Amino acid sequence: MIRRLRWKFVLINMSLVAIVFIILLGTIYATTRANLQEEVEKSMQKTLERGKFIMPELQIGDIFAGKGPGMREDRPVDTSALTSFLIRRTMEGELIQEGKFVTISDSSVLEELVQLIDDDNKQLGRITYEGTEYDYMVRHNEWDKDHLYVLHDRSDEIYQLRSLLWKLLVVGILGILAFFVISIFLAGWAVKPIQKSLEQQRRFVADASHELKTPLSVIMANVGVVMSHPDNTVAEESRWLSYIQEEGVQMSDLVGNLLYLAKSDDGSLQKVIKPICFSDVVWEELLHFESLTFEADKKLLSDVEQDLYVLGDDAQLKRLVSNLLENAIKYSDERGTIHLKLERQREKAVLTVHNTGEALTQEQMQHVFERFYRVDQARSRNVAGYGLGLSIVQAIVEDHKGKVSVQSSEGAGTGFIVTLPLYNMKE
Repeated sequence: MIRRLRWKFVLINMSLVAIVFIILLGTIYATTRANLQEEVEKSMQKTLERGKFIMPELQIGDIFAGKGPGMREDRPVDTSALTSFLIRRTMEGELIQEGKFVTISDSSVLEELVQLIDDDNKQLGRITYEGTEYDYMVRHNEWDKDHLYVLHDRSDEIYQLRSLLWKLLVVGILGILAFFVISIFLAGWAVKPIQKSLEQQRRFVADASHELKTPLSVIMANVGVVMSHPDNTVAEESRWLSYIQEEGVQMSDLVGNLLYLAKSDDGSLQKVIKPICFSDVVWEELLHFESLTFEADKKLLSDVEQDLYVLGDDAQLKRLVSNLLENAIKYSDERGTIHLKLERQREKAVLTVHNTGEALTQEQMQHVFERFYRVDQARSRNVAGYGLGLSIVQAIVEDHKGKVSVQSSEGAGTGFIVTLPLYNMKE
């Protein structure tokens, strides 16, 4: 699936790049062609204007020396018009070719060229003669009643356009190949988060199935024991029924946590956002955990700064503190110490829950917020839980625009630091 998605991304990207290249290079080619055609028409127009003032009996040398009606001796010759040549048809039908660089000595060629132009019956157009393309322009000279035919050999323009076309094709092909290589890397980079998400989803389903399978197996086994003694009273089977109840409670907690994370992911979690005294929330949860800490033969210390307000949901913030304290009690060492601290740091409320005990490795700290991740990789049931508590903590913190991190070192224990933006009650 990921491979198909990657190649689909490459295909879409290359299609867009190809369209852009075609438009860009096509525009360059069309613009160049239009500019060349404009220059040709200007050249023919200049040749035509010169021909209007040239008398047939004048010599070509005199023409370019600036002699003739309406021309001054010191007028410079416009060499841009010399690439075009002019054919004059007099009133008597005689054809005279005028031009310095193009000389047609065969009168039959002149006649054929003029005939092609007359057959085309246009003032401005294009003809082909013996494989050569000519642009032409026809005007009637009112001064001496002659017809003027200006022709321009397009061989040079065709060569330039073909040369430009080949260059554009080479540039286009090399550009597309370069973008193809880039697209492959971009596709890998683009689908990497999707691939990671799918892998997490598969692992999530596998872990959830595993965690649900264990209590279900216990429930089914205990139900089988109870059913094997149909004549016994409830009191006599209370041992097995209590096991069923315990596993049912654990399954209920697991399903509840899964639903919470699912709703958090899709944004459908119901929240009541309002100013909350975070200090009071922390104190309330501390009171709930004092008895649990005492039963676990562990010490609970606290240092809570008063009147720290945040903007958030009361139930979620309580769950945040509860999960951190529960995690600290579970993973602190025997007769260990749990220290909760809440303080103001500039415009932030910083909650730190620290417990003594074995330090986490760098790899464990990288995965500790992942769903179903537990430090006891074998999923030992000596420590109750499903590895979802810290994932829920991270989801709640991110939902409140905060940050959560973990610090752990040998001999110092492990601490989770939650940073939330403070709310100014004066606003």
